[in-house]
Amino acid sequence: MEPPPDRARRGALRLLPLGAIAALAASCAAPAPEAAAPAPRPAPGERAYIVFFDWGSSRIGPRGREVIAEAARNAGGAEGSGRVELQAFADRSGRASRNQSLSERRAEAVAAELARQGVRRERIAVQAFGEDRNFVPTRDEVREAQNRGVWIVLR
Repeated sequence: MEPPPDRARRGALRLLPLGAIAALAASCAAPAPEAAAPAPRPAPGERAYIVFFDWGSSRIGPRGREVIAEAARNAGGAEGSGRVELQAFADRSGRASRNQSLSERRAEAVAAELARQGVRRERIAVQAFGEDRNFVPTRDEVREAQNRGVWIVLR
């Protein structure tokens, strides 16, 4: 005698390898977001630092201040001559216009702290990408801590 169809189906799923179940689940998931240009990466030989921010905030925390101080020291402070490039990002949670504004505020906060640490403001170039060029690709409305930051690149 055959088991009822419902019971047979459950038994068949139990016999599938875990990888097949994961592939089946992935095929049912929502499509991935449209690929945006990746976040710019430092070139070989360039020094890079990352200051992370809490969700929805442009306030620099204690660890962020330490990172900025180290970047300022390595940039040569007031005597340095190289360019300091800031690349600011926001995650994909919230409205795109708000995320753009938030990444701009984060970049300006880092620029102000670098200047306070002795780096001349005219050496600092700012780029704010909002949610358009995330470090970690995610779907809309996903809060991803690695996408809430400012890269400091010493060129």
